[in-house]
Amino acid sequence: MIAINNNKQQFSNFNNTITKFQKSIIFAGSRTLTRARLLSWREYIEKLKFSDNYDWLTVLKAALEIYNGELKGFAMLPDEKERREAYLKDYMKKLIMTSIQTVLYKFKKHVDDKEVTETPEEAKSYSIEDIAIKVSIEFCLNINETSFLFTEIYEFFRENGLRENFINLLCPPIVAGQFRKEYIPESIMEKLIVYLEAKGNYKLLEKII
Repeated sequence: MIAINNNKQQFSNFNNTITKFQKSIIFAGSRTLTRARLLSWREYIEKLKFSDNYDWLTVLKAALEIYNGELKGFAMLPDEKERREAYLKDYMKKLIMTSIQTVLYKFKKHVDDKEVTETPEEAKSYSIEDIAIKVSIEFCLNINETSFLFTEIYEFFRENGLRENFINLLCPPIVAGQFRKEYIPESIMEKLIVYLEAKGNYKLLEKII
């Protein structure tokens, strides 16, 4: 609002307010108006990617929080759930794919460049491949993209010799009911059945079927 002081001079007089407008955030004080530029959601994620203590899991977690509307206040990002998710969907699919590709590439390069001293049991416990598969499954479930999980993501792991790992790590979330509302392709179910029959794990197979 505009107020007039005792000397007949006009000055701005605002109630203390903070509001977002497009790519800016406006701070309205009692006599001042300050504008600052908001980070976009993409700038925020890129900032995390290139930080000194970069961690791919932290980046994926932040992306999911933005996608789910838990992390707010970014420029040019729809607040409405359906619009926001549709707007971010393609980016989220590319993000999980590039993340697992980069992680496995770095892991293989590390193994090639450095002699591995872990026992087979230790290597299995800390398998970055298994972590990548688990994260991919959870991520795709969170963004309702199981079709992407069972096509491009699965194909990537298969091409890297991790088909059995993928099928094996698919069992726990299926048993836990996380795929109750999702469609699992017949080709994946066939591989799952063959895998469990070969392992003689009929109890688990019964739970899944």
